[in-house]
Amino acid sequence: MVSYTIRRLLAAVLVTLGVCFLTFTAIHLAPGDVAESIARGNFVFDETPPQDVVDATAARYQLTNPFFIRFLSWLSPIFRGDFGISYAYNIPVAEIIFPKLRNTIGLGSLALLFAVLAGVPLGAAAGFRQGKAIDTVPGSFSLILVSVPSFCLGLGLIILFSVTLGVLPVSGKENPRSFILPSATLALGMFPAIFQITRGSIIDLKNHDFIKMVKAKGLPPGLMVGRHLLKNAAIPLITVIASQAGHILGGSVVVETVFGWPGIGKLVIDSIKSKDIPALQCCVLIIALGYALVNIAADFSYAIIDPRIRAGRI
Repeated sequence: MVSYTIRRLLAAVLVTLGVCFLTFTAIHLAPGDVAESIARGNFVFDETPPQDVVDATAARYQLTNPFFIRFLSWLSPIFRGDFGISYAYNIPVAEIIFPKLRNTIGLGSLALLFAVLAGVPLGAAAGFRQGKAIDTVPGSFSLILVSVPSFCLGLGLIILFSVTLGVLPVSGKENPRSFILPSATLALGMFPAIFQITRGSIIDLKNHDFIKMVKAKGLPPGLMVGRHLLKNAAIPLITVIASQAGHILGGSVVVETVFGWPGIGKLVIDSIKSKDIPALQCCVLIIALGYALVNIAADFSYAIIDPRIRAGRI
């Protein structure tokens, strides 16, 4: 188990570094001059900065160095906990990103909780009562949600609850009510996968011999689903929940932009617009590493749930 853990952690680090390198390369190949974009932020009305200001900016941030030197000069301080200085805000990236990371994790955790609390019971009921109304109604709803892009869903919720009814704020993080619309948008995006996996697992398991034996003993349907069906469907459920949890950091980009939520996702968009390379690279690093660690945690949970995995039999 120790060697497996070390291998997975090393793989996670390598994947994260690979993603960061590809992102750095994409920024390097993108059209536009980074120094000019940084200097332009100091001028009003988006005026074109003088060439001497652009040259001074490039020298200040060492943007004239070769590509690999710039990447290594960003990467090496990371291991000391130094994420660099933001080009756009001229302060340490850590002071910008960690408060926004807390906002994203808080919003995403709330959304994931709602999606699990809705998707698992409805999926279990739909699978157990396959073909009944409890199956067709949420199943049709989940298919509709899969077909609707998250930005359309978010804008629809804004029009209904903020513009038409006027009961919820449009954007920002002013009070607890500000969590409702963005978390609902994220939760509705996560719901279909959790619902469908739960439903499919229950359908697959309910015709097994051990379930027929439980039925023959007269166990009530609710206890049958909770004690036997859901317990045996735990591994695919953990897989899909871990996948949705991994998407919280990266997948919230669109939702946070629509609702003006001060999180990692919105910071990614703002950093791309301003070519704030240190902030963008730090966002990508956290997103990639978070996704890898969530999947590692899911793998360990498999071993906790299924003794056969601990014994290496499957």
